[in-house]
Amino acid sequence: METKEEKMPTEIIKFDQVAITIQNAGDVFNQNKSSHDKALEAANKLIEQAKKGASKDLYDLIANMVKTKIPATQKAMLERRKSLTQIMDLLKKEFTKMESDLGKDSPTVISLQKIMNDFAVEQEKIRKENEAKIIEAQQKAQNLALIIPDCKTYFVERFNDFLFSDKDVITQKMNEVKTIDDLTKFEKWLSEYAVIYSTFNNIVFAKTYEHISKEEFDAEVKMIDFSAMQEQFRKRYVSEMEVFIKETTDKIPTKKQQIKDALDLQEKIKAENDEAEKKRLKDIEDKRIADENKRIEDEKKAADLLKQQEIATQNLQNIIQSSSASVQAKTAVQADLFSQVAPEVKVVYEYTITIKNPIAWVELFQFWFENQAKELSEDKIANFTMERIKKYAEKQAENKNTIISDNLQYNEIIKGK
Repeated sequence: METKEEKMPTEIIKFDQVAITIQNAGDVFNQNKSSHDKALEAANKLIEQAKKGASKDLYDLIANMVKTKIPATQKAMLERRKSLTQIMDLLKKEFTKMESDLGKDSPTVISLQKIMNDFAVEQEKIRKENEAKIIEAQQKAQNLALIIPDCKTYFVERFNDFLFSDKDVITQKMNEVKTIDDLTKFEKWLSEYAVIYSTFNNIVFAKTYEHISKEEFDAEVKMIDFSAMQEQFRKRYVSEMEVFIKETTDKIPTKKQQIKDALDLQEKIKAENDEAEKKRLKDIEDKRIADENKRIEDEKKAADLLKQQEIATQNLQNIIQSSSASVQAKTAVQADLFSQVAPEVKVVYEYTITIKNPIAWVELFQFWFENQAKELSEDKIANFTMERIKKYAEKQAENKNTIISDNLQYNEIIKGK
């Protein structure tokens, strides 16, 4: 026969009595253990007697044991421990509730985490905005540092165009000389050539730089000492043109002899009656003309190469200056702006996947199989659901391992850490 334990209403339990009740738990246990052991001992004696032979007196003793003594002992044990076990059950329930109230899924912790997440999102937004400002400021500083070197480079290139253009005029006139009369006129023209450097104020440096206003651009350009630059150009122009004119003048006697030789050869060709000799002389004339044309072409290439070398030499200093100024400006801006950046807030990035097209499930399976499943047994593969596969792909996104597809979309979630 079983005795049902009556449940004690929670309000009957007085928590200020818990300590006393638990303190008495040892006594209750010992009393119940003693009652338990005595009852079993008495019952076992009756069982042993029954093995030797049953009797009416023994039957009555056993009936009294089963119907009266054992139920009475059981009830007494229950009454002694009832308050203790009820309190333990209630304590367990209360402990569980208190722990649950502080669990990660409790309203309180969820609210706290939401505050962290919202703050982290806001701080991440500020961080990205600051980064963008830093990059923009660096680009601006770098571009500001480029304006003066670029402007100087531009005017050096224009000066070289001007210088080599004047040299080309002299060279072209020299190459156009075919007769002694032409040479005499050229020599007179060259001796009267006025080496005068004329400024090119009509040339304007105009270039657009990202993040630089017109006012900022003009302010940088005004910092250049154009007077000193023009004076430098003038000295170089006069010096190089005087040297070039002298070199050209020194070539006149040779040119004069070449014209005479050519005229003599042409006269011989006209006067020669022997066709074979005439052909030989004509071949010599053709070769002379070809060599002259090749010389003119080689001189032009040499002049172009010299022009490029001159520009490269002149620009090298500007490039070094530009690079140095750019690095200094960028470093200064970094030091200034990074000091303004708000303290870093630790965040974690989590991702969810939105299915935009059913075919995305196929892509998710392929992604999962290639990255994990091919190493698994068939039994384990069979137990995976598509939802678990999707969760796997979302977790992989935290390590920048994603699926590139128009059929699904990754959603970034920023959380405070």
